[in-house]
Amino acid sequence: MPKIFGHEKEWVGKAIESTWVSAGPFVTQLENRASTLLGIEKVVAVSNGTTALHACYLALNLKPGDEILLPGYGYQGAANLALLSHLSPRFIDVTPSTWCMDSHHLEKNISARTKAIVAIHSYGNVCDMKSIMRIAGKYDIPVIEDCAESFYSKYEDRMSGAWGDLSTFSMQATKTITSGEGGLIGINNSSYLDKIMLVRSHGMRRADRYYWHEIPGHNFRLTNMQAAFACAQMERLDDIVAKRTHIYNTYKKCLQGHEDTLQMQHFCNEVNPLVWAIGLKLNPLDFSLSRDEIILKMKKKNIECRPGFYTPTQLPIYNTQDKIPHSEELAESLISPPMFYDLTDRQIESICKTLLSFRNKA
Repeated sequence: MPKIFGHEKEWVGKAIESTWVSAGPFVTQLENRASTLLGIEKVVAVSNGTTALHACYLALNLKPGDEILLPGYGYQGAANLALLSHLSPRFIDVTPSTWCMDSHHLEKNISARTKAIVAIHSYGNVCDMKSIMRIAGKYDIPVIEDCAESFYSKYEDRMSGAWGDLSTFSMQATKTITSGEGGLIGINNSSYLDKIMLVRSHGMRRADRYYWHEIPGHNFRLTNMQAAFACAQMERLDDIVAKRTHIYNTYKKCLQGHEDTLQMQHFCNEVNPLVWAIGLKLNPLDFSLSRDEIILKMKKKNIECRPGFYTPTQLPIYNTQDKIPHSEELAESLISPPMFYDLTDRQIESICKTLLSFRNKA
């Protein structure tokens, strides 16, 4: 559930009073704030994180049959769009500790058909971007960072989204900064800016000539009211960062000494994460119940948990034979307990205690 701080209503009211309810000054304000905050050359606001990815594919001029490389574990929005765009997704396994794309497997999976790499920063972690960018540069392949879950996470001296040629962010209701629905595109390679701006608004340049379509385009625009909501959220970013950090550290404290039973995601020294969701990998030797059975039992105790993401090898729509054993193991054994702004220390202690109660009895 999103945290509404109070100023959102005021700012949305200002947008309505201005009569700029579709495009408008709050959209520009949001783009400029995000650009400065994330250290990205240019940020473009769009209707959601999925349209952000779609715009990136179109900006790269990807053609049917072109291959894109993605991690085998993660939310598969980018892979779904690849199928819808008649592209050929190929899946790279993740590391067993960070749950992000394993750069050691990346290079050997590049082929003559590879036209893009999508690095998904799952749960607030950040992929090994130095290695990914080095490999991509060697083969002159553009990189898209999917930062839907990693807003304000940092890798070395740059924010997530400031490494790739393009990056995408989600402002859906569950995300770190929300506008209900909404997305951002980070553009670090200016050669893609013009195409993205055209694609966002029906292929038109309104400043030049109304109703003149230079290319076939979409309506990927964000409303001024949604942008106002997001700007109000950004005002409270320090509070959001502090609270999410506290919740993560409380989970870590409560699970101290149980690392072999419930493995938390590992963050490399180069990563300073803003954790979006808690993931816990269940050790099957310590539980006679399956992950899904545990989720049902937790629900009976009024604790809603989510499974890990399903892999492309589990989902028939992808029809893939890619070997991604670490991704498959995560998909079978990962459980995600509650993480929302108003979660209290006592609630976290109860969640962890309840989860650990399902261990095999000695």
